Amino acid sequence: MIHQKPPLAEATASVSGGSIHKKTGLTTYSGPHFSTFGMLHGNEYTELYFKKIMIQDELTVIQPAKEWSDDLWYLDQVNRSFIRNEGPYAINHGKAEGTIIGGNLCTLKELDHIPVITDADFGHTTPQFTLPIGGYSYIKAYDNNIEIIIED
Repeated sequence: MIHQKPPLAEATASVSGGSIHKKTGLTTYSGPHFSTFGMLHGNEYTELYFKKIMIQDELTVIQPAKEWSDDLWYLDQVNRSFIRNEGPYAINHGKAEGTIIGGNLCTLKELDHIPVITDADFGHTTPQFTLPIGGYSYIKAYDNNIEIIIED
């Protein structure tokens, strides 16, 4: 049996994934660089949500990681520095649902009047989250009550 391998790109290549989705309707994925899977410590969240998004066919509720790190893990994998995650909070309150676009938000022109969530530490820090570009998301953002649901 032959399985199609979905396109997976890290943030710097997410423009390509967005373009592929726009032109073909295929869901592409913006996720961790392959070297991330070589981490010895602190990668459990990244691996868990990578598997949920890439393998399982169900709604995924994103829970905040318990801790995060912005250390240079590839230089010293033994002496890692992790920070307790206070969790995300809303800057612009509201709710939204729709097709997931993005990855690198600098490539998007129109980000006005949407709920804005900050301190969701799953991008360029450890851990990281895999986003299905072209998937569907439901977001509720009120103060510290943040709910993000991904439907692939």
